[in-house]
Amino acid sequence: MKKKLYTDINISRIDNFLNDHLEKTENLENGIPPISSIEFSINGACNRRCFFCPRVDEKKYPNILKNLDFKAFENLIDDLKKISFSGRISFSVFCEPLLTKNLNNYISVIKLELKEVQVEIVTNGDPILAKGGREKLMKLYSSGLDNCRVSLYDGEHQVKIFEDLKRDLNLTDEQLIIRKRYLGPEESYGLTISNRAGSVEISNDVFQLKPLNEPLKQPCHYPFYKVLIDNDGSVLMCSNDWKKEKIMGNIKEDSIINIWSNHKFLELRKKLCNSDRNHSPCNVCDVNGTLNDKNLLKDGNLIFPNRLKIKKKYNIGIIGSGNIAKEYIKVLKSFNHNLNYLITLTNNINANKLAKKYNAKLINNIKEIDQLKDVDFWIVCSSWNKLKKIFFDIKHIKKPILFEKSIILNSLDFRKIIKDKKFDSIKKNISFAYNRNYYDYIYFLIHLLTNQKIEYGNAYFYDPYKNLIDKKKNSRKKFMCLYYFTLDFTSVENI
Repeated sequence: MKKKLYTDINISRIDNFLNDHLEKTENLENGIPPISSIEFSINGACNRRCFFCPRVDEKKYPNILKNLDFKAFENLIDDLKKISFSGRISFSVFCEPLLTKNLNNYISVIKLELKEVQVEIVTNGDPILAKGGREKLMKLYSSGLDNCRVSLYDGEHQVKIFEDLKRDLNLTDEQLIIRKRYLGPEESYGLTISNRAGSVEISNDVFQLKPLNEPLKQPCHYPFYKVLIDNDGSVLMCSNDWKKEKIMGNIKEDSIINIWSNHKFLELRKKLCNSDRNHSPCNVCDVNGTLNDKNLLKDGNLIFPNRLKIKKKYNIGIIGSGNIAKEYIKVLKSFNHNLNYLITLTNNINANKLAKKYNAKLINNIKEIDQLKDVDFWIVCSSWNKLKKIFFDIKHIKKPILFEKSIILNSLDFRKIIKDKKFDSIKKNISFAYNRNYYDYIYFLIHLLTNQKIEYGNAYFYDPYKNLIDKKKNSRKKFMCLYYFTLDFTSVENI
C-alpha cells in the first residue's frame, strides 16, 4: 500500500503567518525561541466520531464536557501579555470548541489584553447549523474572532449550505474558511493525514496508518514554535500527542513562559533539531513535522533569530568547499557576517565558484593561515580523512576555530594533544560541532560572545575497528584504542 499525502492548503496560510511572526519577534531570555502558535483543546468533547480521528474509540476518548478553568486562562493571558505575545491562538485539537457555551468570554479576554493576536476556531460546523448557532457564531466574531475554519465531512452538498451562510452573515472568505474533509481515501479525505503520534490505525487501498516500527530520521519543528494546552491545563509538547504521553507542565501550577523554557522542552528541541525521534511518542509518529517554518529553522532564525544581539560584524574564514561549507556560509551570511577567506586543499571548480559568489579570497595552501590576520575565527568543513592533518596544522593559531565534525584520533595522537605545552590555548580556542550541523555556528557565537570556556571531552570509539581486527584474528594492542575527540558544549539554558 502506498500512502498518498494530501497537503492542506491551510498549511501555506499558517506558514506565511508563522514566517512573518518569527521574523519580527525577539527570542525570549537565554535564546529560547518565541512562541508563535498556541492551540487550546478548550473542552473534552466532540459530537462526532470520525474514523480517521483517535476519538473514534469511545472508551479511550469519552465525551467530557469540561471547559478549561477560566481563571487559569486569564492568568495565562496575563503571562503572555508580559512577553507581548502577538502570535496565533487556535481553539481546536481534541474537541469541538463550539460546544463550549461561553467561548466568547475566552476570546474577549484575549482581544482585550493581546490586541495583535490572531484568534481562530476549527469546527465541524454542526453547532453553527443547530438552533441559535448563527447567533452564537456572530457573537464570537463581535468578541474578536478573526476566522473560523469549518471542516465538512458529509459531502459536497454542505458547501452550498455554508457558502449561503457566509453570504447571509456578510462574512468574508478570510473570516469563514470552508474545508472539504469529505474527499475519498485517494485524496486522504482532504486532510494532511497522519497517525497522530501512533494514535490512529487505518488501512485501505491507498494508504495505511499505524504506529511506526522504527522512528523517522528527520527533524520536527513543532515544539520550536507552537504549544498545546488541554482542557485540564496540561501543556503538551505537540498537538499530535493524542495519547497525552509527554506533558511538559500545567498552567494551573506554573506560568506558560516557565513551562516553554523548562528543561523538558529544551532537551526535546535539541533531539528533534538533530533528527532524533527515538523517544515516545515521537518514535511511533509519522508526522512530517517540517511543513511549517522549514526555511526559518534551516538558517537558524527559528532557534536563534538573526536579531541575536551581535554588535560586531565578524570576518570569517572557512576551510573546505563542500555542501556543509555551503550551509555554514548561508548561516553566517544570515547574521550579515563576512566570508573573507576560503581555504581549499585542492583548487576545485566548486571552491572557485563559492569564493566568487561571496567575494572571498581563495587560498590553496593551508600553511598561509598564519599570515591571514583579518579573520575573527575559522570554521573547518573538510572530509573525515583530512581533519586530523588540518587539526595539527592549525591548532597553534591564536584564533577561535570551529570544527564542523569531530576527529577520530588514536591514543598516541591524543596524548600528543593533551601533553602539548599550549594545550590550555587549544582548549580555549578550538571547538567541535556538537550536533554535526550548522546550528552549532550559533552555539559557537554565543560562547564567543560570552567568553565562556568550553571543556573538551573524549569518548571511547573503537567498535568499527574492533570488528575489523577481530576478523583478522589479531590481538588488539593498547595503542589501537581510538578516541572520538569532541567537545561537551555547555547547554544553552546555562548562558
